[in-house]
Amino acid sequence: IRTSNFPSHISENIVKFLFCKKYNVMPTWDTKVGDLCINNDYCKPLKIEVKGSINLFNGPPTFGPKESWDIIYFVDGKDTFKKKYKIYEIKLSNISETWRNMKVNKNQTYQDQCLQNRRPRSTFKNILNQIGCNNYSLVFDGHITELF
Repeated sequence: IRTSNFPSHISENIVKFLFCKKYNVMPTWDTKVGDLCINNDYCKPLKIEVKGSINLFNGPPTFGPKESWDIIYFVDGKDTFKKKYKIYEIKLSNISETWRNMKVNKNQTYQDQCLQNRRPRSTFKNILNQIGCNNYSLVFDGHITELF
Protein backbone atom coordinates (compact mmCIF):
# COMPACT_ATOMS: atom_id res chain seq x y z
CA ILE A 1 0.00 0.00 0.00
CA ARG A 2 1.33 3.41 -0.95
CA THR A 3 1.87 5.68 2.04
CA SER A 4 0.20 9.05 1.61
CA ASN A 5 2.21 12.23 1.93
CA PHE A 6 2.02 14.30 5.08
CA PRO A 7 0.33 17.71 4.83
CA SER A 8 2.44 20.79 4.13
CA HIS A 9 1.62 22.36 7.49
CA ILE A 10 3.38 19.41 9.15
CA SER A 11 6.63 19.84 7.19
CA GLU A 12 6.42 23.63 7.64
CA ASN A 13 6.06 23.22 11.41
CA ILE A 14 9.02 20.83 11.50
CA VAL A 15 11.16 23.42 9.67
CA LYS A 16 9.78 26.22 11.83
CA PHE A 17 11.05 24.52 14.99
CA LEU A 18 14.34 23.48 13.38
CA PHE A 19 14.97 27.08 12.28
CA CYS A 20 14.21 28.35 15.77
CA LYS A 21 16.53 25.82 17.38
CA LYS A 22 19.34 26.47 14.87
CA TYR A 23 19.09 30.27 14.48
CA ASN A 24 17.22 31.24 17.66
CA VAL A 25 14.49 32.99 15.63
CA MET A 26 10.96 31.66 15.16
CA PRO A 27 9.65 31.98 11.58
CA THR A 28 6.04 32.97 11.03
CA TRP A 29 3.28 31.85 8.70
CA ASP A 30 2.17 35.48 8.53
CA THR A 31 3.40 36.01 4.98
CA LYS A 32 1.69 36.95 1.74
CA VAL A 33 3.84 34.58 -0.32
CA GLY A 34 5.85 31.50 0.49
CA ASP A 35 5.59 29.10 3.38
CA LEU A 36 7.42 30.85 6.21
CA CYS A 37 9.00 34.23 6.77
CA ILE A 38 11.38 35.96 9.14
CA ASN A 39 10.36 39.58 9.70
CA ASN A 40 12.69 41.86 11.63
CA ASP A 41 13.75 45.47 11.89
CA TYR A 42 17.36 44.84 10.83
CA CYS A 43 17.06 43.60 7.26
CA LYS A 44 14.60 42.66 4.55
CA PRO A 45 12.24 39.77 5.32
CA LEU A 46 13.66 36.30 4.71
CA LYS A 47 11.30 34.10 2.67
CA ILE A 48 11.51 30.40 3.49
CA GLU A 49 10.18 27.67 1.19
CA VAL A 50 9.52 24.16 2.51
CA LYS A 51 9.13 20.98 0.48
CA GLY A 52 8.30 17.78 2.27
CA SER A 53 7.69 14.22 1.24
CA ILE A 54 7.03 10.85 2.80
CA ASN A 55 10.03 9.74 0.74
CA LEU A 56 12.07 12.62 -0.63
CA PHE A 57 14.19 10.38 -2.85
CA ASN A 58 11.21 8.70 -4.48
CA GLY A 59 9.34 11.40 -6.38
CA PRO A 60 9.84 14.83 -7.84
CA PRO A 61 9.06 17.95 -5.83
CA THR A 62 7.24 20.56 -7.89
CA PHE A 63 7.63 24.31 -7.83
CA GLY A 64 5.15 26.99 -8.74
CA PRO A 65 6.45 29.08 -11.64
CA LYS A 66 6.03 32.28 -9.60
CA GLU A 67 7.20 30.84 -6.27
CA SER A 68 10.01 32.81 -4.69
CA TRP A 69 12.25 32.18 -1.70
CA ASP A 70 15.55 33.14 -0.15
CA ILE A 71 16.25 29.76 1.42
CA ILE A 72 14.62 26.38 0.88
CA TYR A 73 14.26 23.32 3.10
CA PHE A 74 13.47 19.75 2.11
CA VAL A 75 11.97 17.46 4.75
CA ASP A 76 12.34 13.71 4.23
CA GLY A 77 9.62 11.89 6.14
CA LYS A 78 10.61 8.37 5.12
CA ASP A 79 10.65 7.38 8.81
CA THR A 80 7.66 9.51 9.79
CA PHE A 81 5.96 6.60 11.57
CA LYS A 82 8.99 6.47 13.88
CA LYS A 83 8.76 10.29 14.17
CA LYS A 84 12.22 10.63 12.62
CA TYR A 85 13.03 13.17 9.94
CA LYS A 86 15.89 14.37 7.81
CA ILE A 87 15.98 18.04 6.89
CA TYR A 88 18.15 19.51 4.16
CA GLU A 89 18.91 23.22 3.98
CA ILE A 90 19.71 24.85 0.65
CA LYS A 91 20.87 28.43 0.90
CA LEU A 92 20.00 29.29 -2.68
CA SER A 93 17.16 31.54 -3.76
CA ASN A 94 14.97 30.64 -6.68
CA ILE A 95 16.61 33.47 -8.67
CA SER A 96 20.19 32.45 -7.95
CA GLU A 97 22.19 31.62 -11.05
CA THR A 98 22.74 28.05 -9.86
CA TRP A 99 19.05 27.38 -9.21
CA ARG A 100 17.73 29.10 -12.35
CA ASN A 101 20.11 27.14 -14.59
CA MET A 102 19.36 23.77 -13.04
CA LYS A 103 18.26 21.29 -15.71
CA VAL A 104 14.78 19.86 -15.12
CA ASN A 105 14.85 17.76 -18.28
CA LYS A 106 17.19 17.23 -21.24
CA ASN A 107 16.25 20.48 -22.93
CA GLN A 108 15.00 22.88 -20.28
CA THR A 109 16.17 24.61 -17.15
CA TYR A 110 14.16 25.58 -14.10
CA GLN A 111 13.97 29.13 -15.45
CA ASP A 112 12.83 27.99 -18.93
CA GLN A 113 9.81 26.26 -17.44
CA CYS A 114 8.99 29.16 -15.12
CA LEU A 115 9.01 31.54 -18.09
CA GLN A 116 6.53 29.21 -19.83
CA ASN A 117 4.33 29.36 -16.70
CA ARG A 118 4.90 25.63 -16.13
CA ARG A 119 5.58 23.91 -12.80
CA PRO A 120 9.22 22.79 -12.83
CA ARG A 121 9.84 19.39 -11.28
CA SER A 122 13.02 17.48 -10.70
CA THR A 123 14.07 14.67 -8.41
CA PHE A 124 15.66 15.68 -5.15
CA LYS A 125 18.76 13.67 -6.05
CA ASN A 126 19.03 15.57 -9.35
CA ILE A 127 18.70 18.89 -7.52
CA LEU A 128 21.49 17.99 -5.10
CA ASN A 129 23.74 16.76 -7.91
CA GLN A 130 23.29 19.97 -9.89
CA ILE A 131 23.63 22.55 -7.12
CA GLY A 132 26.79 20.98 -5.72
CA CYS A 133 27.69 19.87 -2.21
CA ASN A 134 28.74 23.39 -1.12
CA ASN A 135 25.16 24.67 -1.50
CA TYR A 136 23.27 22.22 0.72
CA SER A 137 23.62 20.48 4.03
CA LEU A 138 21.79 17.91 6.09
CA VAL A 139 20.90 20.08 9.08
CA PHE A 140 18.81 17.59 11.02
CA ASP A 141 18.60 13.82 11.23
CA GLY A 142 16.68 12.69 14.25
CA HIS A 143 13.55 12.33 16.32
CA ILE A 144 10.96 15.10 16.27
CA THR A 145 11.37 15.67 20.03
CA GLU A 146 14.93 16.89 19.44
CA LEU A 147 13.50 20.03 17.85
CA PHE A 148 11.72 21.23 21.00
